[in-house]
Amino acid sequence: MNAQTRNKSLRILFHRGVSLSVLWAQGETSRQFSEMRQDEEASRKAFQALAHNTVSECPCGCGLKSDICEAHAERVRQANYELPF
Repeated sequence: MNAQTRNKSLRILFHRGVSLSVLWAQGETSRQFSEMRQDEEASRKAFQALAHNTVSECPCGCGLKSDICEAHAERVRQANYELPF
């Protein structure tokens, strides 16, 4: 859907008496999906960095350079163990 089609649809809804809260909810839903996609992209990039050993600093914030600390590695192992299959 392009911007013109979206705006036309919103205008039609507004003229038919659809509450503005419905229009707000539609925008909020779009914003949340966009935020979710950005978070997934950031986590995917972080995972790729770990997989290719291109870590510039430990993700837990301990300050360890070019590696991950054992505490962070243990948290990752524990999270992987808790995944339901």
